[in-house]
This record gives sequence, structure tokens and C-alpha cells, in this order.
Amino acid sequence: MTTSPRPSHAVSPVPRRALAILTFAICIIATFLSAGPAAVAETSGWQRDAGGWTPGGSYFGNFIAADGDRAVCALDGAKFGPGHPDADGETASVYSDPYPVSSLRPQRYDGRLAPQVSGEVIHELGYVMAVFADTSDLREAVAADLATIRLAGAELDWQGFEADRIAAGASARADAMIAEARENAGPYRAGDLSLDTDAGEVNGIGVRDAAGDWLPGYAWQASLSGPATWEDGSTTLEGTSQARPGSQDLAVTGNGEVTVRLTVAGLPDALHRMDPLDGDASSQRLFPAGRRQSVEASVSATAIVGFQPGISTVVAQERVDLGDELVDEVTVTGEGWAAVGEIGGQAEGQGEEQGAGEGVPVTFEGTLYGPYDRPQSEQSAVPADQPVAGTTSLTVTGPGTYPSEAFTASEPGFYTWVWTMRRESQSPEVRQYLSEDVTTPFFERPETATVPHPAGASSQVDPADQLILPGDSVRDTVVLTGFPEDHPDFGGLEGSWAGDEPMVTHRLYGPFEQRPDEETHPVDLANAQVAGEVSTSAVNGEVSVLFEGEAAPSRVGHYVIVTSFDGDARVDPWQTSPYDEAEMLQVARVPTVTTQAQEIAAPGEPFGDVAQVSDPDGVIGADDGWEWSVEFAAYAAGDLAPLDLDSDGHVVAERPEVAAVCEAEPVAGSTVQIEGGGQVESEPVSVESPGNVFWVERLVRERGDRREVVGEGVCGLPNETTAVSAPAEPGTPEEPVEDRTSAEPAPEQPTPPAPELAETGAMLGPQESWRLTAVAALLVLLGLMSMSWQERLQHGTRRAGPTQHARHRG
Repeated sequence: MTTSPRPSHAVSPVPRRALAILTFAICIIATFLSAGPAAVAETSGWQRDAGGWTPGGSYFGNFIAADGDRAVCALDGAKFGPGHPDADGETASVYSDPYPVSSLRPQRYDGRLAPQVSGEVIHELGYVMAVFADTSDLREAVAADLATIRLAGAELDWQGFEADRIAAGASARADAMIAEARENAGPYRAGDLSLDTDAGEVNGIGVRDAAGDWLPGYAWQASLSGPATWEDGSTTLEGTSQARPGSQDLAVTGNGEVTVRLTVAGLPDALHRMDPLDGDASSQRLFPAGRRQSVEASVSATAIVGFQPGISTVVAQERVDLGDELVDEVTVTGEGWAAVGEIGGQAEGQGEEQGAGEGVPVTFEGTLYGPYDRPQSEQSAVPADQPVAGTTSLTVTGPGTYPSEAFTASEPGFYTWVWTMRRESQSPEVRQYLSEDVTTPFFERPETATVPHPAGASSQVDPADQLILPGDSVRDTVVLTGFPEDHPDFGGLEGSWAGDEPMVTHRLYGPFEQRPDEETHPVDLANAQVAGEVSTSAVNGEVSVLFEGEAAPSRVGHYVIVTSFDGDARVDPWQTSPYDEAEMLQVARVPTVTTQAQEIAAPGEPFGDVAQVSDPDGVIGADDGWEWSVEFAAYAAGDLAPLDLDSDGHVVAERPEVAAVCEAEPVAGSTVQIEGGGQVESEPVSVESPGNVFWVERLVRERGDRREVVGEGVCGLPNETTAVSAPAEPGTPEEPVEDRTSAEPAPEQPTPPAPELAETGAMLGPQESWRLTAVAALLVLLGLMSMSWQERLQHGTRRAGPTQHARHRG
């Protein structure tokens, strides 16, 4: 409440001045008696807010600063509050930051001092200021101002009446505010916390007032530190206080001190005050409105809990070569382990994940079982009478990963680790922390290593197949060793081990231009051409591999056979060397034959054919069982002319009548055995009838009952044609022409007697001389025609060339 300079009561000027001086003096004294000094921080722009004037000039209500903070008169007896209309600019508008008040000597409106208040009244005044005074509602503001006057014991009889005149019901509302403040005012405390780490429970969460009652509706936050979490796994919980104590469950995660810190926010603050920083001595001090506070509490307890070590292990290598070491990687777990026992340096052999703190030593026992021909199904316990390859132990002082003792893989097969922590085997000091035994399963997949069987193969290409022609089959003899005796019968175990790989693969690589050699002509099998592939069973023993048909090599060059196995759970992958001389072969170029038959022969005169055999790779006569020969056959063609050739020596067009000649029986033939390339002559042939003779040669190889025509000539080639013809008859000489211009006639010669002729002839007399001339002319003409025909034959032979190459099919 603020007083006015024009009170309605009749008071003379002199007493009024005395009252003002007294009031100022009281304010000065009260300042020195206050609980704390004025702060240096400030708020500004204070003015009147929700309130009103009594007819006597008293102000009931609150004030507001520029930033929205509110306050009411601090009952210090000063004349003017902020924004007083009659203060002539001397009223304060800037105030210090609030500071707490522990006791108060209020001054009434009539200038008399009320009794000093402290303790509960101070907290009740703070409650009113925090809960009710921070308002823009007129009645609430007037009632809050009046409530502070009543609580402080400074009310005059007329003030309640005047408050109601400003805001109806303000006096009754002030009583209600006072009643609530007395019921709920502080000082407050944050619950009555208790912590039970064994039960995992925190009790007494909430807030209590001065009377010890639990107050509902206030926000709280509880945080955990140490080896524990709340039930949801977090370390911070939030909630709202109830009219009874609350509780929360927690989980202890290790050994050590657990602390719960509880904070309750939004509680009404204790009474505070602000001092004017400007204006004059008549400026009132203020109680700030709407202040809230938080209270805290904490509780701690030591958690001592047992732990259960865990084991998760994996072999260092799943596949171990024969003779190498079998090692297990043991990962030990156990939350809170490092907090157990004495704290010391890092233990020898401690895992990488272990910190500097040393926990209690726990011993694990490991057993390596094996070898087994096949993997077993996983079982929770070890069956009786299992083969043992080695035993060891491992003592650890905290979680981490530890390598086991190594054992040598002396035999192929499967080896599996089983690790056990037996509680009763530990020392009494350690035993109290352990809950129960721990054992890993028998034949657990990550705990099992395989020492694969070192299988392999030795092989040899059949000597008869080391130099062959395109399309010839190749036989390879392979001896497989090293597979388990029951391979490939193991079908696998579902979810863990795959079954045996049943097949071995034999691949024929090539052709290569040069024979494979690791130094001079290395082979890149990954990118090499595969000419053929054959698969056989992956079992020990000898197997004959035949590359034939589509798998046979069809192109000229060098080849090598490589046998390989992809590997499985029991056998390592392997392959033979591509530089194994015993696995190499060559596909030779097909031998060729060129021929030249005798061009001309007379009827009955012997004639023949000559073949030139070319064998660049020496396949003829090789030690492979093949016998080679050249077969010659002569066919009578009569007056049928040979085939026409173009400028490159190719047949211009096939003629069926020519081909039909060589489909008939030959007039003669011969076979000549050969051991290699070179010139081969047929046996002599003679025919009695004139006409053409077509020669056809065949290059043949035979082995056992197998006969193959490697190359065969073409019927009717000019160079393979012999012309058989009768020699030309000599012509009759012409008689000399008589020179009838001679002056002297020739002397008469005696006429010889006419000869006697056979009966098959006729005689001509002198009177028939013209007939003789005609006959002579006819004979000359026939002789010329015969010479012309022979010349054409010789000319055609020269056009075809002296040598033509027979064409063969490979």
C-alpha cells in the first residue's frame, strides 16, 4: 500500500512534517537492520500496475517494471511508491536485484512500527508474493497487497474496508491467500530419500513443506551416478510430485558407490526485497512477486554385487595347416568386474580391453578335443570318451580377449575347444562374487578348427597322345591321394558345416603358341582358354580321364592338363602344376600332300603319279602306334576333260560328271607305306585305250582296326591327269612337180613291173594318177590334224602348271 500526500484525515502541517521525518528515520534504521545489502544489479522502468486508490490517498495493488517483473510495497513506511502522481519526479523507477529477507520490522500507515516478524511469517509472506502477487488482475493484486500487511501485523482497521472499495472481495481473498500460505509455505525440503541397492529401489521422492506435508504438482528430476541405472536403462528420470512419497526402481550394474540426486523445481521462494536506486528518501522499497526456487537432496549407498563371467570364444584360425598351431581366442565378459577387489596395477596377461583397475582373479579351464574325421553336432555337454588333444587353463582379472596356449596340429581332422569356469574351483575370496558355473557348448561352430587333409594328384598323359592331330582324343591317367577314406560321403550339418565336394576337375588348357614354361613362357590359368573339361569323383585311386568329342583339342598348338579340387570342410583346395611335363601335349599341323601325275603316255606305256608329303611337326612316324601310307588310284576318264582352274589354282566349278569318274572302280592303284615326309611314287600303271586318266591320292593312317583318311585329293585336277594317246602316223611325201618348160624332154625311163599287193588292198594304174594325188593330200591333212591335237594337249598341260597341290580334309 502506498500513501497519498493528501490524506482525508485532519492533520496539521507540523505533525505531518514530523511524521515524514520520523518515517525517513525509520527507513534508514530498517535498512541497517535488513538481512542483506542492496545488490548492484538492477531493474528499471517501474510503474504502477494493477491496483487502485482509497479516498484517503492510499494505493492498494502492485507495480510493474519495464521487463514485466512485478512487486508490492515492502511495508517500510516510505511515502511514495513507483509512479506516484504527486511525487514530482522524486519517486524511484530503478531498483536493485532482489535479496532475501530473514526478518522484518514493518511500519503501519499511521507511522507506528509493528512488531518484528521472522521465521514462518517471512516464508508465508514469500508464499503470498510468489503465488499471488504476480498478477494483472485487480482484485488479486489488491488482495495480495492487503495479505502482506495482515501477515506482517501492520494492518489498520480501515484498510480492509478500503481494499474492498477498490476491488470487491479483496479482503476476503486476502484471508484465503493467508490461509493457503500458512498451509503450504516453506521452508521446503526435497523428500526423504532412501536408497536400497540390494532391493534396487529409491524411496521418498517428492517435496515437503514446513509442516512436513507432501506437496503435489511440482516437477522433479532424479539423476543417478555410479554403477546403476534406472529401470529403463537411463540415468535421469523426471516426474511430478504427489501428495505422498514416490519410489523408483533401479538396476545396480556393478560394485561401487551409487548416488541419487533429487531436484524439485517451481516452489514458492522465500521473501525477498529490492532497494530503490534512484529517487529520493521518500521512495519505497519493494517485495518482488512471482519468485520461484528449487530444492535438492541426495542419498548414496555402496553397491556390492556378484558378477557372472561370460565366455565367447573363437579359434584364431578356422583352417590350420598340418603341423601348425591350434590357438583359441577367449573373450571374457562380466560387467562391474574391475570394481571388485583391491585396485592395483594391470595384471600380467590381462586383455587389451581391461583398464588399469585389477579385479578378482577368475580361472577358466580349456580342453581341446580331437581330431575327428567329421564335425559333430553341437551339444551343451561333452559326451563321454572323447579324444583329447590338450588341456590348459587361463586366469584373468577382468573382461578382455586372451589367447590360449597353443597345441600342434599333428593329424588332419576337426578340433574343438570347450571352456569351463567352475565356481567351486575358485578361491573362497573369489567364489563369493560368482553366481554359477559357465561352460561353452561342445563342437560350437566358432570354437572349431579344421586341419584339412592334404590331398593331391599325380598324372601322366598317354605317350601315344602327346603328339596328335586336331580332333584326336587325349587320355590322361590320374592318381588321386590324400582324401579321407569316406570322402565324399559326408553330407554336411545344417547351419554349420557344408558337405563334401564330390568332384575333381580336369581341365585341358590351350592352345598356346609355345610349350608352357615357368620362366620363359609362363601361363595365366585364370585367363587361359579351356579347350576341354572333364570331372571325376573325388576319391582316392587311379582314374582314366578321356578328352574326346567336344572336349578334345581341335586347334594346333601346345596344351597342358591341370587337375584341381575346389576344397571343402575336410580337404584343402589344390591343383596340379601347369608346368608338369607329364601333362603336356601338342596338337600337330596336319601333314599335306602335293602331287604331279605324268602328263602324257601312249597306250600300253607305263606311267605314274608322284606325291610330295609335308609333315612340319613330325607326326608321321611318331611312336604313337599309327601307321601312315599314301594310296594312289587311277580312274579312266575317256575323253572327259579335266576341271578348269582360276589364276590362283582353285577349281572354277565342280562338274558332276568328273566326280562320277572317281566314284567308279579305279583302273589301277597302289599303296606306299611312309615313315615321314618326302617324295612318294606310285607303282607304274598302263592302259591300252586312249583317253584321260584321273589320279586321286589319299594320305592314310591306321592303328589297330581304326583307319583314318587324313587327306584326299580332288578328282579331275589338271596336274593329276595323264593323257593316254596313240602316236601320230607319218605323212606320204609329195611327188616332185614336173618342169614342163624344159627345152629338152626328159629321156624315157623303162617302166618297172607292177608289184603284187595283198588281197586286202587295191591297185592303181597310171591312168588313175589323179586319184593317187587325192589320197596323198588326204594323208597329209590327217597328219597335220594329229600334230595340231597333240600340240593343244601339251599347251593345256603347260597352262595348268607343272605342279598342283592336292587339297585335303583334316
